[in-house]
Amino acid sequence: GKPLVLILENLHGAEISIEALQYIVRRLRPTPTLIVGSYRQTETDKRHPLTRMLESFVDDPRFVSLTLPPFSPSEHRSLVESLVGAPKVSDDLAQRLRDATEGNPFFTKELIRSLTESGGIAKDDTGVWSFSKEAAISADALPVTIQQAVEKRIERLPEELRQLLSVASVLGKTFDSKDLETLAEDAKDLDDEIDRLVREGILEEERESRGNRLTFSSGIVRDVLYGTLSRRKRRSLHRNYAELIEKRFTGRLERIYPELVHHFSQADVPEKTVEYALKLAQKSLDAFSPEDTIRVAKIALDYLEDAEDTGERSLEGETRLLLAQGHRMAGNIDAALREAEAVIKVFEANKQAGRAVGAALLAAETAWQARRIDEARRWVERGIEAARERGGSEHVTNLLSLAATIANLRGEYAKAAAYQAEIERIAPREETPAEEIPRGGTLVVAVANPIAASEPGTYETNEEQEVLANVYERLVTTDSQGNLAPALCEKWALEDDARSVRLHLRPGVVFSDGTPLTAVAVKESLERSIRLSRDQMPAAFVAIRGVPEYLEGRSSVSGIAAPSEKEIEIRLVDPLPIFPSLLTDPRTAIV
Repeated sequence: GKPLVLILENLHGAEISIEALQYIVRRLRPTPTLIVGSYRQTETDKRHPLTRMLESFVDDPRFVSLTLPPFSPSEHRSLVESLVGAPKVSDDLAQRLRDATEGNPFFTKELIRSLTESGGIAKDDTGVWSFSKEAAISADALPVTIQQAVEKRIERLPEELRQLLSVASVLGKTFDSKDLETLAEDAKDLDDEIDRLVREGILEEERESRGNRLTFSSGIVRDVLYGTLSRRKRRSLHRNYAELIEKRFTGRLERIYPELVHHFSQADVPEKTVEYALKLAQKSLDAFSPEDTIRVAKIALDYLEDAEDTGERSLEGETRLLLAQGHRMAGNIDAALREAEAVIKVFEANKQAGRAVGAALLAAETAWQARRIDEARRWVERGIEAARERGGSEHVTNLLSLAATIANLRGEYAKAAAYQAEIERIAPREETPAEEIPRGGTLVVAVANPIAASEPGTYETNEEQEVLANVYERLVTTDSQGNLAPALCEKWALEDDARSVRLHLRPGVVFSDGTPLTAVAVKESLERSIRLSRDQMPAAFVAIRGVPEYLEGRSSVSGIAAPSEKEIEIRLVDPLPIFPSLLTDPRTAIV
């Protein structure tokens, strides 16, 4: 006859009919028939009729038994894409779905259906499927179909084994058998019960642990078991385990901060949760792990937001400060600034003005890091005002320094100078004896590329810029905080509504050959650099009046004048308050 294919699914659910199937298979042996059957190994044991039937076929050359492994990451992603009907799936969604379902296609299908219907996953603005905000996959949120499939497998076990597994689920996916023995007070013969669960394929022994460490073979089984516990029972078990490991690790608690936070929070013990969450958040921040910092700080915050006690309000400020720092490290500028604002309100309400000033500095530095100049200025001014009202603060010097930098950037040089003067009054610089610089000798420095340029106006590579910057000086430079500072000139002033700049040269400065530095020498040097850099002219030269005419053949730049030996005047095409900052360009150095 014609070839025939018979596909039989879920054979694990058949018992009496298995004998009939075995008879049919043998009767169809002479015919061109392919019989394909599927079953779940986790729902059959040695006593199941299906097991006996398969054993009877082992020696038959026409029989083959295949174990289907979980989908690989790429296979699982393809399944997810087909289920959502789009090729655009975020990496985070694909990874978390595979972790939750362990590559099981049935579980994946049911979980995606459940998340789609509940709005847990959706397309974002770019058309990519991802988790909705704050969405998560938890034991309580698993679809009923998945829970039923797992519960059916567990129901085959004796009551004492189910109770033992429920206790083990509180310890996590992997746990120590000694901890299970401590918590499972009703277990009569723990070793035998564990051996039975290992044979059933529900628990596994870690190879390198000598049988002391056990793990659930399926995270989903563990999640379903955990979900069957009452909330009262969960809290009790979590608290017992948290207190157990807290006592065991006395003197080295930092090794188990994550476990302490998890179990005390699930046990609903606010004081311990907040204590260890703050320590873990700080440890995560020090380890440059902003995601963990944010996650743990939010756990502590859940217990502190409604606090009325002064001490707890102070802890809320500490927690929000860590949260702001975590967001800043992660690049979440808006979130960091929101938390900084909340920190200030908490500290001010708690009469901790000094801490509030520190939070204002954090906000100012965060805004400055994101190049939000106006916002940074607002936070700086707010922090300085608060520090002055308080009569000083350990943070005021940093606030004033940042304020001076911002003022210089905005061309508000008088304000910047006032900030610098205030810094000097608050914390005058200590006069340290200058170390005598040895004269003579040869400095040899290895560079990656040849140095062809010999003047500031001709350099093209970074190496040339670095070398020439160590040879030639500019009129204006910047200090370590980014503030404008005198170099070859001792002071400068904007005139004619920022249409010109007058610079006074520093006395006693000479070139390497002993020739004194004069205004005429500065004018000639600038004109030479303008001519040499005509193809890539720096902004400082473009802004000077008369440069185009000079490049066309005029004898000198009309916008650069030397009214006296130590005075140079630069006239500009348009008003430009930030012109002194343009003179920090290495190509404006004096030769």
